[in-house]
Amino acid sequence: MKEINDKGYTVEYTIKIEDNGICLRVHCNGRAFDIEYGPQDLYNPANKTNPRALEQEYLDALHHIFGDDDDEPGQGMDVDDATDLSDPQDQLSSPDSSAMSECGYEESPVVAFTMAPFLSHGTLETFASKSSTPCLNTLHDVLHPPLFTFSLRVVEGTLVPVNQSPEKMEYVKPYDADVWKARHWRDYPRVKSRDIAMARNVSLLPNTNLVMFNNRICWFKPVIGGIDDAPYKREIDMLFRLRRKFKNLDKPLRFPQLEATVIGERREDMINGLILSAVYPNRGTIADQVEGRRGPSPSPSLCERWYREVEAMVHILHSEGFIWGDVSPNNMIIDEDENVWIADFGGGYTCGWIEPEDMETMKGDLEGLKVLKEYLLDVGPLEDAS
Repeated sequence: MKEINDKGYTVEYTIKIEDNGICLRVHCNGRAFDIEYGPQDLYNPANKTNPRALEQEYLDALHHIFGDDDDEPGQGMDVDDATDLSDPQDQLSSPDSSAMSECGYEESPVVAFTMAPFLSHGTLETFASKSSTPCLNTLHDVLHPPLFTFSLRVVEGTLVPVNQSPEKMEYVKPYDADVWKARHWRDYPRVKSRDIAMARNVSLLPNTNLVMFNNRICWFKPVIGGIDDAPYKREIDMLFRLRRKFKNLDKPLRFPQLEATVIGERREDMINGLILSAVYPNRGTIADQVEGRRGPSPSPSLCERWYREVEAMVHILHSEGFIWGDVSPNNMIIDEDENVWIADFGGGYTCGWIEPEDMETMKGDLEGLKVLKEYLLDVGPLEDAS
């Protein structure tokens, strides 16, 4: 998930590296910025009374996100558990929710601290002005934006961005996943990113996930760094089985269909992402609606209807031997007619919604339903959903 705000940039991921350092990847007007710095860069000798004030402010922001584990690198700011990896380039973690890419969010303190100098010094406008936005004609353009490298330093008492990009322009290399062990990955068209056009009105939207496939607007769900291959294999096989099982059944089960896989550039059994049928136009997710990110909060009667729809769909899945795997309001999309669609069959869990030990089980799905009922109907602790 990319974190979207109204300041003109999106944050793809935030990870902690060694010695309480931080690394962010930020996107703005068709460019990417890798920003890496740590406490050692924030000492301010110009502040005679408290030269470590910026350092302390940063560490407080870091603690707000990562808690008491400030000495453990490789943690990503994520709604799911972060993945610890040895190579910093592979320690990338972000929420794996295709629906969330259109959502707003409350900016984290560490992101706000990092981006404030970029905004006050006009760095984003200098390196990524709207007037010179690269043409995003194909999915390849979106997956390979120009990449700038920055750090933060205290210069004459002021925290400023420092450009550390090489002279030769670099471009982002998209992440890929190995899916050859998925049983049904060959049952779908395999396409190259260069051959997938972006939706015509993509420039008007706060995301670049809408693409054209078979003359229809579809949703591109990219491979996320820091996540192993299992969720993509699970989603491919789950969507194949769901389509086959429910194709001719008159049951109210609404979920995006898998249309194609976007093959990687290294090997054809590696993918850069999935092309899914889009719930488009839509009203965002249940989380968007309840938290007021897409207008006024929904009425109690509408919230109750949404809960009943999700409850019915989960029970339909279970009756046919399927497990959703990540019951979360961020994975529940509202269409134009205010009906709920369930999305993200890659498994995993969302903290606070499913117990880790119950991940990808029917019990976990029911735990998520119980929390959803509290979330939507604003009631106290409930008996287990059944």
